[in-house]
Amino acid sequence: RLRLGARGAPPPPPARNDPTPHAVLLRLTPELWTQTLRHRTQIIYMTDIAVVIQHLRLRPGAVVAEAGTGSGSLTHSLARAVAPTGRVYTFDFHKSRADEARKEFAAHGLGDVVVSGWCDVCRPGDGVAVPPALLAVDSKMAGMEAAPEDDPEEEADAPAAAAAATTKDEEPPAGYGLPRDAVDAVFLDVPAPWLAVPNVLHVLRAGGAVCSYSPCIEQTLKFCSALRRADEFLDLHTVEALTREYAPVFTEAAAGASGAADRDDTAEPAKRA
Repeated sequence: RLRLGARGAPPPPPARNDPTPHAVLLRLTPELWTQTLRHRTQIIYMTDIAVVIQHLRLRPGAVVAEAGTGSGSLTHSLARAVAPTGRVYTFDFHKSRADEARKEFAAHGLGDVVVSGWCDVCRPGDGVAVPPALLAVDSKMAGMEAAPEDDPEEEADAPAAAAAATTKDEEPPAGYGLPRDAVDAVFLDVPAPWLAVPNVLHVLRAGGAVCSYSPCIEQTLKFCSALRRADEFLDLHTVEALTREYAPVFTEAAAGASGAADRDDTAEPAKRA
């Protein structure tokens, strides 16, 4: 039996002696969704989400691009941070996950804030140039072999040749599909974030922020190396967020035990040297 009260009214007091099962319905929040969602992938939890949103400097009206939608845990918090006038562009490499996430966002009333898409941000999109300095980080930068330095035309043709090797039905579109300087912040949760740097340079506005979430320090080192070689990023930080929970236990003091009542509140406080 579900007992529904007026919208916005405080929940009824628990009926301790009522054997009838009851439930309290809570409004959906990003925190609740993160705790209860069905895992299509590993997810990011609130401790890390808070750090990400802080360092991306998100605010209402901001525009952010997320690569690696996954189960949509972070996306819900991003949407709340930039709502009601901002926009979240979120992309996943797997079409089925992108489609399922799109349906969830619509069902949760996020359709005006979240735009979900299917793409591969680790391959350069149309009109996205790969700085030669990045090829030293990975010879297969953005899915292409490093071209000889003395043959720029061959290097420019490499993405087209790589795309022709497979059919369009087998791989997602390359890049974000967004105009240049379209977003204020970029978040990456992909296996090889350094490959996404050319696309990040294309869509990120001057003064914007980029954040990559990686489980291994080797991924972090390679991503930071790519950012430094791109020569357009400053103030790099690597952060690990840790949580320590406490469970205070209160006990009633025995009669006559020393406590607040036994303190002499009239005594002068000790002077600090």
